[in-house]
Amino acid sequence: MISVAILTKNEEAEIKECLDRAKIAQSMGVKVFRSKLNGDFSKQRNFAISKAKNEWVLFVDADERVPEKLKEEILRAIKENKDVSAFSVKRDDYFLGKLLKHGETGNIKLVRLIKKGSGKWTRSVHETYKTGGIVVNLE
Repeated sequence: MISVAILTKNEEAEIKECLDRAKIAQSMGVKVFRSKLNGDFSKQRNFAISKAKNEWVLFVDADERVPEKLKEEILRAIKENKDVSAFSVKRDDYFLGKLLKHGETGNIKLVRLIKKGSGKWTRSVHETYKTGGIVVNLE
């Protein structure tokens, strides 16, 4: 149903909790692929898509967590929106344990869930997902 792509470098301290939250375990067949970044995040994301087995790919950074409410919304959204190419998610950023509510990070929405084959990541830094299809914002 959904493949999860986690791009990492030197994330040993964060990756375990991230994987636990994504409900992924070695016994469930987690596959690790290695590819050099070479300063190109889009290339890495597109590489991850090429390795994903499922129709949908969820991109999560190692220091991000998917709350239960978002997980439920994602599962519902992909069932109810067959014509959608991608979903964006509002990211909550914290600094010193406090939620940042203002400025750029206070309202940022990032494409994080994409349908395989619906587009591709572009720009080596501050990458964006380019698709001719519909992108829907999740709550």
